[in-house]
Amino acid sequence: LQAATRLEPRLWSSFQGLAEIRVLRGEYALALEAISRATELAPTTVSPLLLKSELEQSLGMTEQALCDVEKALRLHSSYREAHVPKARILLDAGRAELAAAAAQKAIELPEPPAMAYVVRGMARRELNDLEGQIADFRKAVEQTIVRMDVQRDVRGCHTAVVFILVLNPNDQAPITSQCPNGLMT
Repeated sequence: LQAATRLEPRLWSSFQGLAEIRVLRGEYALALEAISRATELAPTTVSPLLLKSELEQSLGMTEQALCDVEKALRLHSSYREAHVPKARILLDAGRAELAAAAAQKAIELPEPPAMAYVVRGMARRELNDLEGQIADFRKAVEQTIVRMDVQRDVRGCHTAVVFILVLNPNDQAPITSQCPNGLMT
């Protein structure tokens, strides 16, 4: 892909592909450089903005990550996959009330992702709303089981399994879940 970016330096998707490969290699700073170029070439395309936001958050650039995810939402406000990352960024920044509101926006859209309920539940935990937290975690598990809602974020898959154990610790039945990477948890 590096050769492709040299041959066709105006093709944003080549830079996004390069960024994704660098993420897999753990080269986050280099991935951020590549995805930044993709966002320059395609400033009105949502997917590179969201990847850039994820990378910025993982590199501790919270305010820039929030700025980029909000830019993506301004481009496509009903893009449910953008509301959840915004909620996660806000939650990681200690802004639980705003995180719950952002997750709620994803939940209000048609076919909300299970991860929206997980993030809202985590925000509710921070806000000491135990009943709301449990209700959200149950809804996330229910949606995952019913729809097999595959998330890009493997951590979310594992998180949902942990929540099942927390919600029902006396259940001796083994709990398994198929994660996006093909592993069983």
